[in-house]
Amino acid sequence: MANPWFRFYAEFANDPKVQMLSEADQRRLTMLFCLRCNGYVTLQDSEVTFLLRVSADDWSVTKALFISKGFINDDNEILNWDKRQFTSDSSKNRVAAYRERKNIEKSISSKEVTNSNGDVTLQKRYCDAIDTDTDTDTDNKKYISKKSTELLLLEKFGIAGELADDFSKHRKAKEAPITKTALEGFQREAKKAGLSITEAVRVAIERNWQGFKADWFDDQSRGKNETSARTGGNGRVSHSQRIGAHLDKLTGNAWDGPEVDDSIVLTVPGNNEII
Repeated sequence: MANPWFRFYAEFANDPKVQMLSEADQRRLTMLFCLRCNGYVTLQDSEVTFLLRVSADDWSVTKALFISKGFINDDNEILNWDKRQFTSDSSKNRVAAYRERKNIEKSISSKEVTNSNGDVTLQKRYCDAIDTDTDTDTDNKKYISKKSTELLLLEKFGIAGELADDFSKHRKAKEAPITKTALEGFQREAKKAGLSITEAVRVAIERNWQGFKADWFDDQSRGKNETSARTGGNGRVSHSQRIGAHLDKLTGNAWDGPEVDDSIVLTVPGNNEII
């Protein structure tokens, strides 16, 4: 299918080869560009005269001039066309990429995504921006990079900004891809732990976990709470705990508190022995 547009460079306005042409010949050269864009790679002289609305004699003179300047060859083919136009300019490729991007968005949003309370649906956001092209084939080979797809997926689950970037780097370091299934697992376990998915993601990054399990979170939280209860919340063993540990040792009971130095903790009245 012919391309509906082509690249027309600004240097046309000051290129000596072009500016030495008459205005009529400049127009004819531009028309040849348009014909080439419409799919006319080579043309018979009779076709050119018809399409340009010029006489055979006029075209014979113009053709000889264009050939001498290196614009066309004897078959009326535009020279250096492929050097100035890119394969990626084809609307077929750009339309296919646009449709692929829309299909990905639809597949991601095919199921409702809720927060940890289970009652808020994240709304899908559409973009009506016009799809634009770039200047190199390399830039156009992939319209949706892996990273942009991951960030789009994370945004559907309410994970965005710096946290999304950090999580993407974290999963990459763990050699674990970010998938819809993985994020649904995070969301499910976060709800069990009474957290939002963003909180669960933050905990996973801080604790260097590849995933997130409510049991892991509960076990660590419980361990911290028990340590805090034994140490008075500041990590230090109180004097009363030292006494309790020493009395348990005297009575033969097993001390179930933190390891303490139970020497010099209590003096019994009337007894000079330090127990």
